[in-house]
Amino acid sequence: MAAKTDTSVLMFIEQERVIMPVSSFAFRVAQGSRRRLGRYKGAVVVHREGKAVPIEDIEVIKVWGSSLWQKIVSRLTGVWEIKTKFAPPVPMSLDEFREMVARYLRYDSERGDPFLPQNEPLENVIAAIKKAKSYSDVFELIHVPDPQDCLDVL
Repeated sequence: MAAKTDTSVLMFIEQERVIMPVSSFAFRVAQGSRRRLGRYKGAVVVHREGKAVPIEDIEVIKVWGSSLWQKIVSRLTGVWEIKTKFAPPVPMSLDEFREMVARYLRYDSERGDPFLPQNEPLENVIAAIKKAKSYSDVFELIHVPDPQDCLDVL
């Protein structure tokens, strides 16, 4: 679903100890119950250039789709057009970002089905992250996928 203007971002959900690659398209479309969207409030979204913005609120606008048929299917499957309200950006230094990614990658590796599976031993990846020179380098080191291969609905 991602459009050419959508980007890959990292979303950190502290209360669930989750890091996940997300397409920016996902902040416009959700699937599931309205109540489930509450899990994303307070999550921090970090962009490749280093901007970190917390999710303040998610509002369901309407059933997703432009045609009647899409709207019927969306209603049956619980797909919603949403508006994600972000809080003002929070300061996050490159050192803080590297530490946060390393910590959450450890959590992710403990999951049965990690969002960011790594091709080499985790400690090697973390050592490389700690030496990264930019936010973008960290994205590359942990293999954040292109937007079309990221989570594209909340």
